[in-house]
Amino acid sequence: MLPEQHGTLSIEDKVIYHHGGDIDGFTSLLVLIPESNGLIILLSNQQDKGEERYKIMEAVLKNEF
Repeated sequence: MLPEQHGTLSIEDKVIYHHGGDIDGFTSLLVLIPESNGLIILLSNQQDKGEERYKIMEAVLKNEF
């Protein structure tokens, strides 16, 4: 799964809001999980890691929230 760079998703019956992107050698992702009062922030100094970024997001959501 490689969603749009921002938007709303439903993973593991949880609604999440996210925004991520790549610029000048960096990758970022911000994820808000309202029902768990949670926030995930991913930062990397490698560009074009969109698919890996969302795999990490899914793993954290499944194991921590």
